Amino acid sequence: MKNKQAINEIMLSYLNLQTPKENRGNILVFVLILTDLIGVLPILAQPFSWTFFWPVIIPTVLIHLAAIPLVLTPYKLELPYYLFMGIYGIFNAYLYFLVVQKLVYLHMGVQGVLPFVMGLFLLIGLLVLFQVFNLKMLYSGTYYKLQRNEMKINTYPYLAAAGIGYVIAQFLMSSFFTDSFQIIIMVVLYSLISLVPAFFSIFLHKFFYLKKNIVSVRSLYPEFGLSKKARESARREKRAQ
Repeated sequence: MKNKQAINEIMLSYLNLQTPKENRGNILVFVLILTDLIGVLPILAQPFSWTFFWPVIIPTVLIHLAAIPLVLTPYKLELPYYLFMGIYGIFNAYLYFLVVQKLVYLHMGVQGVLPFVMGLFLLIGLLVLFQVFNLKMLYSGTYYKLQRNEMKINTYPYLAAAGIGYVIAQFLMSSFFTDSFQIIIMVVLYSLISLVPAFFSIFLHKFFYLKKNIVSVRSLYPEFGLSKKARESARREKRAQ
């Protein structure tokens, strides 16, 4: 009985969902600002390089195409939103990685594959650590305790530790290849910003978790996944009873 209660508490902590309107707003802000303004624009800026353009443009177009139906019908596509955000998080972290690589190769003038390999290793490590720490915090009940204010900390310590480690590693790597203070600051800033989409990548697990426990989700949110029209109709019927 105690174990069943703990599982229910864990599930409740993960089913603290946003509204479809919030989902739509998130997509608009994140895609237009975090992707287009902060990510794609520096890739297009001078010095321009086709080497960095092609690995960015195709996934960027796909992300924008995938975002359109989620913005237009956020109510009906409530579950796919979490799949989109997980994939978006991985893509945007990859996008910032390429921006850093452009700084390293075109602005610093570094040669060889070592900076690329080191940066890619750090990126993959960051994404994996976020997934591991997310699972640890979920199944240890940390999320539940944080939401109930049963813990004194108001942040995610393991995720914060992974983020700080990533930023420090990028700082040390850039310092090794250049003595330009401006470039080092840019690399550190993009490393910091990368923590945001890296955090979004944990939504991939949330999507599969929600899909697997869709019965429990709809018991808590009966309107989950229904169109706006269907929700309004259900509310009218409920009031008429």
